[in-house]
Order: sequence, then C-alpha cells, then structure tokens
Amino acid sequence: MNIIKYLERLEHMDSLIRRAATGPPDVFAKKVGLSRSALMEYIRILKTLGAPVAYDSYLGTYRYEKAGKMRIGFEVLDD
Repeated sequence: MNIIKYLERLEHMDSLIRRAATGPPDVFAKKVGLSRSALMEYIRILKTLGAPVAYDSYLGTYRYEKAGKMRIGFEVLDD
C-alpha cells in the first residue's frame, strides 16, 4: 500500500475517533474503506503508537479514553 494513503487513512480514522463518529466496527470499516479484520489491525497499530482507543458499547462508537489527536508530518524548527 502507498504510504501516503496509509497515513491519510490513519488521519481519517483519528478524526472519526476524536468526534466519536465511527459507529460500530462494521460501519467504521466501511467509512474508512477497510475490511473488519483490516480495521482491527489499524486499531492495534494506533494502540501501539500510544493512542488510548477503546470501543464504547453504550455509545456504539470508538473513542479516545483521553483527549488527544494524532500528528503525522514534518515540522520545521526555527533556528
């Protein structure tokens, strides 16, 4: 898979998770263009990166247990 597409998908997932707008796993997978099993692998990767992702069965959505967001990219530091 193209690394740019991979990172864009992670950013899209992050946005949906922060807004608690994922829906259940099957719906979330469809929103981000993945199979359910691939979605689970992406969620595992997010957790490995330190994201406190959890499924809230009451709300029926994934969410972060602590406020935060992913940051992907390059930041130029001033000299």
